[in-house]
Amino acid sequence: MFIAGGKSQGLRAGDTLAVHQRGAAVKNPQTGVDLELPGRKIATLEVLDLFGADPLQEGARCRIVGGALPEGPLERLVVKER
Repeated sequence: MFIAGGKSQGLRAGDTLAVHQRGAAVKNPQTGVDLELPGRKIATLEVLDLFGADPLQEGARCRIVGGALPEGPLERLVVKER
């Protein structure tokens, strides 16, 4: 799998990252402000190598070393430092 981000964001081959599923969006009944509830960790990635000539084109090739990613669209997923 590929993720955005690379050397400019401090990533290196061998780093491990956590994949979280975003929490539900709710409205605070007292303030009316929209909130995102905490998500949950669903997988762990290992960075295999980096690519890209400049910060706007950098990315990382990763493999899943724990857990699993859901089928379908991935926009509800967030990659974080472990």
